[in-house]
Amino acid sequence: MPSDGRAAGWKASSLRANRADAVAVRQAVARLPHRRRAVLVYRFYLGYSVAETADAMGASESATKSLASRAVDELRGVLDVDTTLAGEEHDGAR
Repeated sequence: MPSDGRAAGWKASSLRANRADAVAVRQAVARLPHRRRAVLVYRFYLGYSVAETADAMGASESATKSLASRAVDELRGVLDVDTTLAGEEHDGAR
């Protein structure tokens, strides 16, 4: 990497993008129904196993796996829509 300040600018830009991504994910998770949001928090934020998540949610392991899968699919859909809309807004600004 160049040592003339461009690296620092790249790092700052990358940090802003990472923060924006984190905000987008938090907002998308907040839009999910309670149980889907909860399963994502248990599994991916708290790092619970499927068995631990199932126990915490009072569900079977198979139901927990299914719920987690649906939650991830819905989250992907929400994030994809947000990304598409942001791209359309950006394109319209030209």
